[in-house]
Amino acid sequence: GNPLALVQLAGVAPASGTHPTGPPHLLTPLPPALLESFSDGLEDLPEGTTEAVLVAALDSADSLPEVLSATALLTRGRAAAAILDPAVERGLLSYDDKRVQFRHPLVRSAIVQRASAAQRRAAHRSLGKVITPTSSRRPWHRASGSTGHNDGLAAELEACGSDATRLGDGAT
Repeated sequence: GNPLALVQLAGVAPASGTHPTGPPHLLTPLPPALLESFSDGLEDLPEGTTEAVLVAALDSADSLPEVLSATALLTRGRAAAAILDPAVERGLLSYDDKRVQFRHPLVRSAIVQRASAAQRRAAHRSLGKVITPTSSRRPWHRASGSTGHNDGLAAELEACGSDATRLGDGAT
């Protein structure tokens, strides 16, 4: 429950005064007890559902259309909302025609932590291709999906940071 999560997370929280970048669920690794608790139901998901759940966990907009479009790229096929139904049946998440919602924020952390680095990069690359080009989230996903030096992408990230600063969004 939440008290266990608070006690467990206190030991891995960033030091006071640090300002990590990126979504918080990607930055705080779960201790083994929490990882096991919040990843219950992830094992043996059907192929396609595993990819869709990872994409959903990485998509901070919780957008069902983005998740389905990115999943279709990953699985090289069409992805309908029903691809998420096995995860819904296991109580991991729910969805409607616009949004995906996890039963608990730490389920996202568990999904991301259990995925391999290659799986995370592939999911980020797919999201980076389907997110609206004007969104500040797009270059972040593209960068998270890349493995090499890319001057163009670095310039996009710098422009996003400048725009966020200009708009007073220091956290971004």
